[in-house]
Amino acid sequence: MRAEYEATAHALAQITGEPDRLVSNCSQARSVAHRFPYIEPLNHVLAELMRRYRSLAPDEREEQLARLQRGIHRMHQRHSRSAARNRMTPGTAAGRGGLRG
Repeated sequence: MRAEYEATAHALAQITGEPDRLVSNCSQARSVAHRFPYIEPLNHVLAELMRRYRSLAPDEREEQLARLQRGIHRMHQRHSRSAARNRMTPGTAAGRGGLRG
């Protein structure tokens, strides 16, 4: 996996002409940096859920997959409502149209 990552990073650097990703897009780099603390733990949770799912007997998988999908859908709905409230809150960066860089 590490070798594949390195090969991909090298190819991307050759294509873009930039040795570091997002070096020419400061606002995007800042956005990614702010999201990483939230995304990293979710990656670990997803890996654990996949491990558990794969360990189930085939007849148990369909029910568990449906439960997992309902849970993901509920989390997405909560996040969407929260994001919408933040966009409408005056005096916050999000309420002013987002962060500018």
